[in-house]
Amino acid sequence: MQNNNLGSAESYFQKVIVKSTNVVGAESQYQVAFIQFKNNKLKEAEDLCFKVADNYSSYEYWVIKAYLLLADIYLVNKNTFQAKATLESIIENAEDATLKQEATNKLNSILESENTTTKLLPDGMNIDAPLDTIQIK
Repeated sequence: MQNNNLGSAESYFQKVIVKSTNVVGAESQYQVAFIQFKNNKLKEAEDLCFKVADNYSSYEYWVIKAYLLLADIYLVNKNTFQAKATLESIIENAEDATLKQEATNKLNSILESENTTTKLLPDGMNIDAPLDTIQIK
């Protein structure tokens, strides 16, 4: 979907959701959530992801896709803890190898980012002084 077609695509998917309770409805609900995410309507996207899980729980592929999108939403909202927990749950529970790999890749990316942003000292350097003896000037 290109950005200039998101509005018409959303309208189409909304119509499908109303008429369908099968896998097509599940995909359409996910696509609407994805469009909201692309439009930076994060709360709406989050709510729609939960609707995928609630209304289409028998369609595991789309439920997992919705949870992957939720992890992205959590990251944008700077809720790294929840993003990691969501991805770890997918990795532990998903049966679809492709989606499991996607979750693994996203989790590894988060962990790599954390390792580079939280590193205060170069490798091999340690502070061995007791905290009560350190003076800050």
